Amino acid sequence: RPLNNNNPTDVPAFKKPRLDIDHTTAELKTMDIQLVDSLRASMATTQWGDENCRNDTMANITKAQCMILACSDLEHGSKEASATVDKLIDALIDSEIRHVSVALRTYATADEARCESKTIFVEGILKCDCSITQLAKLCVKEKLQGLPVDAIIDRIEKETKLAYASVTQKKFFEVLEGALGVKRVEGTNCLPSKPGG
Repeated sequence: RPLNNNNPTDVPAFKKPRLDIDHTTAELKTMDIQLVDSLRASMATTQWGDENCRNDTMANITKAQCMILACSDLEHGSKEASATVDKLIDALIDSEIRHVSVALRTYATADEARCESKTIFVEGILKCDCSITQLAKLCVKEKLQGLPVDAIIDRIEKETKLAYASVTQKKFFEVLEGALGVKRVEGTNCLPSKPGG
């Protein structure tokens, strides 16, 4: 008979977003500072004859000050960790965008693209690759803001492709709107139906 394993370590741990952790650390540090101020005010009103009470208050002030230092170290470590994660995310986005560019170049040289005369459009996209890339990176970072690292890694490939396609489409329509003097209405589709469709 299989044994029941109620070990809590088998339960997936809930991961708080980095922004929540940073905010909680800052709140804790603020509370510690307020506690020190409160203890000092309390000690100022304590009678000099009550030595035990004053000693206890001094000990609590020392502990609270140690907690403030610990929070400061935690804040510093958290900021360094956040900076490292941000660099990792930037590198992952850059890698995914390079994959998109390679895929476009591969498609532009494929027989299918040449037969369908799509290579001209692809070459036009690649000429604007630098500006498209910059906007796409901003879109992806905004989309993934505040998510846990594992969720970011899971979604970064899809979000990068979607952002690149969205920015490219927007730039394409901006050119048409400028050239033709018309404004595109979102959701409209003027393409003819396929024969027999």
